[in-house]
Amino acid sequence: MGKLHGLPMGCDCCYTNHMRADQYDNENLAVLLAAAGCNYFMGVPHGDDVMLNYQSTGYHDIAAIREAMQLRPISAFEKWMEKWGFWQDGHMGPNAGDASICRTV
Repeated sequence: MGKLHGLPMGCDCCYTNHMRADQYDNENLAVLLAAAGCNYFMGVPHGDDVMLNYQSTGYHDIAAIREAMQLRPISAFEKWMEKWGFWQDGHMGPNAGDASICRTV
């Protein structure tokens, strides 16, 4: 209902490790939700939440889906990513995936 009323809605594409699911299922769900207009995905490093023992979408998955579907982040986040070199001209930038940047952010 929130999406129908124009509210930005997100999702955590995830599964617990004891379920009959795999990363392909998770990636398919993320692509389908992005195509349906989902505004936000939960992201954990490498898509592996070791504390809660479940698999989710990783930061790299979200960036790849955004680029493949030619989607743009909200302007404030886009400016922040461009500042640090994570995003450039609508694509992943030269620092995308460089974890050493996190020490200075």
